[in-house]
Amino acid sequence: MTIDNKQYLAPPRNTFKRNIAELRAWAAYNHWHYRLTKFIKNDSPKILECGCGPGFLSKSIKKWFPNADLYSCDYEYALIHSVKQELGYKNLFQANAQEIPIKDSVIDILISFHMIEHLEKPILFFENAHRVLKLGGYLIYAAPNPSGIPAKFMKDKWCGIRPDHLSLLSPSEWKNLSKKSGFQLIVEGTTGLSGIPIFKQLPLGIINFGLLFFFGFFPWNKGEAYIGIYQRPFDNNSLNLDAESVDLNLSTMICCPEDRQGLIAANNQMISYLNLLIDEHKLFNIAGKQISNKIDSAWIRSDRKLLYPGTAGIPILLSEEAILINEMIEKYIYS
Repeated sequence: MTIDNKQYLAPPRNTFKRNIAELRAWAAYNHWHYRLTKFIKNDSPKILECGCGPGFLSKSIKKWFPNADLYSCDYEYALIHSVKQELGYKNLFQANAQEIPIKDSVIDILISFHMIEHLEKPILFFENAHRVLKLGGYLIYAAPNPSGIPAKFMKDKWCGIRPDHLSLLSPSEWKNLSKKSGFQLIVEGTTGLSGIPIFKQLPLGIINFGLLFFFGFFPWNKGEAYIGIYQRPFDNNSLNLDAESVDLNLSTMICCPEDRQGLIAANNQMISYLNLLIDEHKLFNIAGKQISNKIDSAWIRSDRKLLYPGTAGIPILLSEEAILINEMIEKYIYS
């Protein structure tokens, strides 16, 4: 994936641009308070946002559902770090959404707004989303609609056409991928006509954002963005697992993106030793790249063959950033 993370960072606080960005986010996300309430079936749902960007939706979810266990991840570290500074909570990690390094069947609701179009192989996202969701759990996602009226009207100038949008699929194609991965469609539709500039300006802008505020999306396929709400169905031999209420923190939720093994937090002595290797230019990731930035945390795979570094307490759960545990490192795991 190729992403220009600067364009997704939130504007500085207490600025006009920031106020406008928050106002637009409030208008776009307010409808989801009502919609999510219908899908939450216990007092402490586990909600995962893949591709949290600047964190506006995560911030709203924390406000709407203060008892929820909310986990947020993004491919870009700069975005994750900015969200941590904004929200001040710990359940953040860097990850590739085509891997979703979360254990099986632990998430109640997985949300991904305008992220899947950045993936080279979105089918991997859907397969892993199906894996991490509980039976009966919900997948909610949004993506630009290249077959909508705004895309057809604006042609090459449509805002959905960008170098980092690698998978621009029609609503029917997204639906097919979702069903192929085992999901059952609950409801779908598309948004309004905001991809046409005049619908962002007064007075039409008020009408467009007003409709978005109250309805979110509509039962047609010609709008700016596709919205899909899907469910991982119960199988005939399963019980409803929504009644389970296991208090899992981030360390017990995350797993190795390669093979889904569990991860164990490294102790302080291990962290100090890894930083010593960094100072001596002797620590390399699995891709052969020398690690130059100090780490303040690390997560060891349960078979003690790989570890994943962390910065500012944020796990870097990218396959290419893993570190092979050799004999020199292994002795510190048991100390």
